[in-house]
Amino acid sequence: MYSNIILCDMDGVVANFNKGILDVNPHVDLLDEDTNKSGRDLVDEIVSSDVLFFQKLQPIEGSVEAVKHLMKHFHVYFCSTPMESVPHSFTGKKEWLNEHFGDKAYKNLILTHRKDLCLGRYLIDDRIKNGVDKFTGEHIHYGTEEFPNWDTVLKHILG
Repeated sequence: MYSNIILCDMDGVVANFNKGILDVNPHVDLLDEDTNKSGRDLVDEIVSSDVLFFQKLQPIEGSVEAVKHLMKHFHVYFCSTPMESVPHSFTGKKEWLNEHFGDKAYKNLILTHRKDLCLGRYLIDDRIKNGVDKFTGEHIHYGTEEFPNWDTVLKHILG
């Protein structure tokens, strides 16, 4: 029933969030952001200080082309978690998609803190937070040894 649906995270999967942060402050410890409160606070401060932060993010290498290729074979939805403390993250994600995937891309945007409530065959995500660990389809853990780049993701999905 949902075998033709792919859910794709945005930050760290198609949009280079980490590079955007490090371009502003190269001393942020992104590896420890999840457990280090001061790291999270610094990331929030950086993103909050620029209402265009999300629109300025560069695509991850090969991501836009790979997702457009997947769109020829699957229904692709962008399933992303906005930063609740940064209101412009909601609209910034929409604007980023419009720029890189066309002005109708917003119709395929799902903003949620519970990705496990979304249905699909695959969820491409670089993290296991926000319900990713409970997703009922297959989680493609982007950025790991098994899926380090978009070539490996495409090979896995398309065979």
